[in-house]
Amino acid sequence: MAKRDSLGEQFRATVASAVRVISSRTMRDLLHRAAREICASVQDYEEKVGMRNITGNTYRSFTIGIYEDRKLIDIVTTEGKDPTMRTLRRGQAYPLDRYYDGSDAKSLGRYVGTEGHGGQYGPTLGRARIHSLKPKSRARWQMLCIVPVEYAQYDALNRIHNMLSAARDDMAVAIANCAIHVKVADNVKSISTLSKYT
Repeated sequence: MAKRDSLGEQFRATVASAVRVISSRTMRDLLHRAAREICASVQDYEEKVGMRNITGNTYRSFTIGIYEDRKLIDIVTTEGKDPTMRTLRRGQAYPLDRYYDGSDAKSLGRYVGTEGHGGQYGPTLGRARIHSLKPKSRARWQMLCIVPVEYAQYDALNRIHNMLSAARDDMAVAIANCAIHVKVADNVKSISTLSKYT
C-alpha cells in the first residue's frame, strides 16, 4: 500500500506552485511599472546632469532589462519621437537645423561628434544589446539599466554615466512607489467590499 501524504503536504503540493506563479507575475508587474517610471524620468536625469539631446539616440537607447533567475523576462525602454538621425561619428557635424530637444542648431553652435564610429540607432540598439547581457548576481529578481551608444564609455562624456547613476539611485524609490497603492475616498463604504464592517 502506497504511503499517503499528510493533508499539510497535499496542501503545499497543490498550493505552492500556484503561489509561485502568482508571486512571479506580481513581482514582474511591479518591476515593469518601476522600470516605466524610471524611463519616464530619463529626461529629468539628463537635465539634472546637464546633458543635451543632439540626435536623441542616447535618450532612446536607454533600456531596462528585468530578469527572473538571471533569465530576461521583460524589456522597458524610453518612449518618444524617433532620433533625428543615427549617431554622429567622430568629426561629423550635425547636419540638421534643429536638435532632438527642439533647440536651434545654428544659434547654439553646430555640434560635432567627438567619439565613435557613428551610425547607431538608439530605439533598436538598447533592445538588441540587452539580449546579449546576463546579470552576474544570482539574485532572484534583477533590473539591468543600460545606455549602449558607443560614446557612453568615454570619460569626456561622463554625463551619461552620471545620468545612469541618478536613475540607479531612484530605482529603489520607483519600486517602492509601485509596490504601495493608496486609495483615498470621502466615504469608506464606497471602496470597501466589507461594508458591514466599515
